[in-house]
Amino acid sequence: MIYNQIRNYLKEVISVRKRILFISLALLITLSLIGCSQTTNNSVENYSKKVANIKVGEQKLDGNEFSNRLEIIKNFWDEVGIDITAKDQGEFYDKLLNGLKEKMIHEAQMKQYAKENGFYVDRSEIINKLEENEDNKGYKNDTFVLGQIEIEIIKDKIYESLITKAEVTDKEIEDFYKENPHFFETGELATAKMILNFSKEKSEEALKALQAGEKFEEVAKKHSEDQETAEHGGDFGTFEIGSMFPDSEEFQNKMRNAKIGEYTDIITVEMGSYNVYVIALVEEIIPNSTIPLEDAKEDIRYFLKEEKALQEFDKIMNEVMKIKVQE
Repeated sequence: MIYNQIRNYLKEVISVRKRILFISLALLITLSLIGCSQTTNNSVENYSKKVANIKVGEQKLDGNEFSNRLEIIKNFWDEVGIDITAKDQGEFYDKLLNGLKEKMIHEAQMKQYAKENGFYVDRSEIINKLEENEDNKGYKNDTFVLGQIEIEIIKDKIYESLITKAEVTDKEIEDFYKENPHFFETGELATAKMILNFSKEKSEEALKALQAGEKFEEVAKKHSEDQETAEHGGDFGTFEIGSMFPDSEEFQNKMRNAKIGEYTDIITVEMGSYNVYVIALVEEIIPNSTIPLEDAKEDIRYFLKEEKALQEFDKIMNEVMKIKVQE
């Protein structure tokens, strides 16, 4: 499909909304670290005992886990020179204790919901997620980190299941298309291959190779410093001319005036503190247009499925917070 910029735009919109929802849920829990009203000057030992008596569904909270997490928080504040256990920090410290308890309750509610609704997470899934980042490998036995990853995986599984279940009708797709015409209007498009370099000397070497009769695709593979497209003979696919290098009038003018099937001379594109040197082979110019409904249909369908999934996810998170807690 040539309209990747529209697909990417729709995906970015839903991605931002998903991040906002997930962050809002995390913030709702985290705010209790500083915003709750209990100020009882509890000792860690006494509070850990209270936590150990809390039951969420079939689960009991772990008092030792509470103490361990509190120690992590204390160490963080120690590093910035604040002793949160000092007398003058009493109110803040009490609020922090209560907030940490509320966070552990929420996590237990999430696990209870997952158990009741078949969202199982095994250790291998957690470790695989952990090892997606090389820097995390030292945390394989850190119960706090593993627990946070487990909650993240549960939320992802819930969300993905909602996308699978979400249904979108043709009428909903047509209505979205009619109500959001700006999503489907494109500027002038070009289909092109390009050779990109960060020094003029290298770009001149590529130009000489072209002038000597070498195929554009082969020159791109050997000389282009944009590795991703170089592997494919410099293929940039179809893109909006005004969006590729939006601040370069030279690039836009030369693309629009290029002869189809012929390469341009070296185009100098200013990119802040450095230049990029471009040689382009324009294969097609597509005038300003509106993407037909048929071409946009499946992208709209997925976008609307994710919208519905987010709405249902929000409702489920509200249900999770209502799971009975016995203190």
